[in-house]
Amino acid sequence: MITESRTDYAGFNTRILRCDGDGPSIVLLHGIFDSADTWKGVLSALAHRGRRAIAVDLPGYGDADPRAPGPALPQLDAFVAELVTSQAQTKPVVLVGNSLGGALAVRAALTEDMPIHSVIPIDVAGLGYRPWIEATIGRYSPPATLLSRIPYPRRVARSRAATKLVSRSLYAHAANADPTVVARFVQRASDPREIALVAAEGRAMLRELHTSRPTGDSPPMLILHGRRDFLIPPSGSERLHRRYPESELAILEHCGHCPQLDDPGLIADLIANFSPRE
Repeated sequence: MITESRTDYAGFNTRILRCDGDGPSIVLLHGIFDSADTWKGVLSALAHRGRRAIAVDLPGYGDADPRAPGPALPQLDAFVAELVTSQAQTKPVVLVGNSLGGALAVRAALTEDMPIHSVIPIDVAGLGYRPWIEATIGRYSPPATLLSRIPYPRRVARSRAATKLVSRSLYAHAANADPTVVARFVQRASDPREIALVAAEGRAMLRELHTSRPTGDSPPMLILHGRRDFLIPPSGSERLHRRYPESELAILEHCGHCPQLDDPGLIADLIANFSPRE
């Protein structure tokens, strides 16, 4: 059973999805423009296995408070640090993150004295992207002010082409995409001003991730990456594995950028096996 509640971390009020059970506290972090809802399938699977876990909306996403103006990473790092510290008061913490959440999980795990038992980054952001991502929201993308002036009819934004692009970006196979999940992302493409904001935020986040890479000793690390990731190639996770040779790396042949959507049962099994009850 998944329950929902609200609490504050680092001054940000946020929504928490939780399942009760045994073992360490499994903390799940979502990616950019996503929410805790991306983990519902994994939470259900972990609950079925009798494991305890929580997923949160990161500041600026889902139903969490917005971030303050300025760099995002310091605010997100502070939020994750307080979240982890709170959870570690009763149980060891296994920190899991997808995409941006994976980058935040690694950043926290490499922070000295952070009480993290183990870390599982999934399709981690910040270590390389497909060329079309760099061209779309990377350093070569047009300014947000220009994008906001481009006519972009609602009917085009909601077209089958837009739906297919979103589906392909999240899932290994667009045909298997959950329409409810896809609709949540496609909705943001209905307003050219929203498109401009998304592009600007994506570009700023890429820049921050590229210029702020922590170093330090890592706790036990399991690196997961979908072979069919349309946004981030597995080579980024392979580089992370080479940087921390004691880590484990698994390339998921039938998963895309969000393996927790493609195969929540598999992800729950991998998390549970890497975080034994004792």
